[in-house]
Amino acid sequence: MTPSEVDVYYGTGTTRFLSLQFDASVPNYQPALQDQRVRQAMYQSIDRDSLADAVSAGIPDRAANELLPADNPLYSYVKGGFKQAYPYDPNRAVATFAQAGWRQGPNGMLSNAAGAPLTIEVRSGRAELAAAATAAADFWKRVGVESSLYNAPAELTCDAQFRQQFASVEVTARGAEDSILTRVECREQPTPQNHSAGNNRGHWCNQDYERLVSQYRASLQEDTQGQTIKQIQDLLIDQLCFLPIYHSIDMVYARAAVTAFEDDFAGGADQGRVYGTYSSNAHEWDIQPSALSSDVYLLPLQTA
Repeated sequence: MTPSEVDVYYGTGTTRFLSLQFDASVPNYQPALQDQRVRQAMYQSIDRDSLADAVSAGIPDRAANELLPADNPLYSYVKGGFKQAYPYDPNRAVATFAQAGWRQGPNGMLSNAAGAPLTIEVRSGRAELAAAATAAADFWKRVGVESSLYNAPAELTCDAQFRQQFASVEVTARGAEDSILTRVECREQPTPQNHSAGNNRGHWCNQDYERLVSQYRASLQEDTQGQTIKQIQDLLIDQLCFLPIYHSIDMVYARAAVTAFEDDFAGGADQGRVYGTYSSNAHEWDIQPSALSSDVYLLPLQTA
């Protein structure tokens, strides 16, 4: 099949974010992450717009400046929330670190009153997340953090116990619109009882968050949902238990004969999307018979 026989459509993929570790029992745990000011300074240090542009195949405006992507029906309630609270500002970040007791020395590196450096390990377990991990570590080095990269071996990426024991920061992803909420639910914490299978690998737990998420899921009216998701985002902005960085892109390749996507392309790669999968209504697709030379189908999804 030649390129002229294929149309490419771009959709919202997963939300990529930096998960922070709150479980002090994890080996080599960094206790500085418990300080809200340190988390704020870390986020202020990252140029999310530039990072998103660098990893998003040249498609602009992919930075995760809010809890939900732009194609979510509730987007207007949360738009720009994280960016408004924590714009990229290295000078402000250095000042915030200083308020938390971490000051730059003559070499530009941060240390506390005892002279200990601020060390942050950034873990990445998937190849498509390695660039974001490298960028985050580099941004932190620029403001004096002694950051390092750890690319987990492939054989350990399916080891649930290993995955939930990252020492400082994990670059990870969560898709399907508001399913990112599960990443910090108390019941989703990995434990011996659930064989370390929970999604909340950072072990953050907050009862106000639990109440709001329950309220959000019980809401039937869009405005009520919108007001509640804004309250959830406001709490997450205040607490910064994870740091959103960008929304990935799903690239779907369809035969040119398929015209259904030309004015209605919504959904995702999994059923959790508001509109289901991209091909959920395939039985209703509009087809141009004259353009067919063989069966019509979607080519494999690619993510950027």
